[in-house]
Amino acid sequence: MKKIVLALVAMMTISMSAVAQDSTRVKQNRRQFNPTEMINQRTKKMAESYGLNEEQTAKLKELNTKYAKNMRGERGMRGGRHGGMQRNGGQQMRQHLSQANRDSIRQAMRKNQEAYEAELKTIFTEKQYKAYTEDVKKMMRQNPRFNGDRRPKKD
Repeated sequence: MKKIVLALVAMMTISMSAVAQDSTRVKQNRRQFNPTEMINQRTKKMAESYGLNEEQTAKLKELNTKYAKNMRGERGMRGGRHGGMQRNGGQQMRQHLSQANRDSIRQAMRKNQEAYEAELKTIFTEKQYKAYTEDVKKMMRQNPRFNGDRRPKKD
């Protein structure tokens, strides 16, 4: 009986150490957020998607750099990628933000987006800007997060 218990304890110890090592590797392999890289990727993707020339691409990169700080600042207020809703403390965070705070954050984000698009319109040609706005509308229709419907789509 003692041998069985000792064997089980040994197996559990070994398996727990293996799990701990795997989670450490996952954390090490996770990419760190790099604002400059994100700006460069967004600029490159938009330049390819809308056929921008070098001058337009340079202006777009300046614009993306300018507004990345504003948009990152808004995300920082909410806690980044997951909107500040950490798994354990998410409910507390949601309750903490009053409706007025959420509305003011939403208005600030909307103003930033409108200013970004106004400057973008000066960089793009009419055809390029039309393609951009169509892509934005398409994304908003497809993503329930943007169209106000928070429920998953049914197929």
